[in-house]
Amino acid sequence: MRAALITILLGLSVTAGTVFAGEGFVPIAPIPTASGELSASTSLEEYINAAFKLALTVGAVLAVIMIAWGGFEYMLSQTLPGQKDGRARIQSALFGLAILLVVYLVLYIIGGEDAVSLNIFEV
Repeated sequence: MRAALITILLGLSVTAGTVFAGEGFVPIAPIPTASGELSASTSLEEYINAAFKLALTVGAVLAVIMIAWGGFEYMLSQTLPGQKDGRARIQSALFGLAILLVVYLVLYIIGGEDAVSLNIFEV
């Protein structure tokens, strides 16, 4: 079992260089962005950049929804366990927002605006 797993991982690592080289990359489905959808001729860098921004946006929106849900749960619950569940939901959502902020800040501190926009493939 271990040998099969190592063989699969080595095979994937060997082919990853050719798959992620970015030459002739054609996305199967476009990712919607704030400025519109990416076209079929979009480069791999632009595609990953749009996916990163979309993931940050979706994560932040979901965290805000969870904070609101936890707030309603905390306010409307008349029992102590219900209030604890609401408080735990709010704390978890705030922790998730903090993780998103740390990811953004680390990328920004390391590479500036180019790293946040994920233009790291350009030399």
